[in-house]
Amino acid sequence: MSSTNEDKGRLAMVWVEGGAGETVRGHADSLTPKGARLLLPEDPGLTPGRDLALRLCLDRGAPILSLTARVRSVQAEEGMVVCDVAWKAGVEGLLAAAA
Repeated sequence: MSSTNEDKGRLAMVWVEGGAGETVRGHADSLTPKGARLLLPEDPGLTPGRDLALRLCLDRGAPILSLTARVRSVQAEEGMVVCDVAWKAGVEGLLAAAA
């Protein structure tokens, strides 16, 4: 992934679909084969245990992946909403292929 000062700490851009159909844009500062830590400017109505749809882009100009995950935790931290998610089955292969 190319990096700029603006992108420091951002591994990927994410778009999270909220419960009312709105989309919240943020970024992931941690990505693993099992899940991710998402940083969002607002809470799209996420609750632990809920499944969510999100889109993930690992680099500018790279393909956007449509993924599903389960919310593990949601908390406020330094003016952001921090959401830890666990990937649903089959996502690990998609992330490896996109990297």
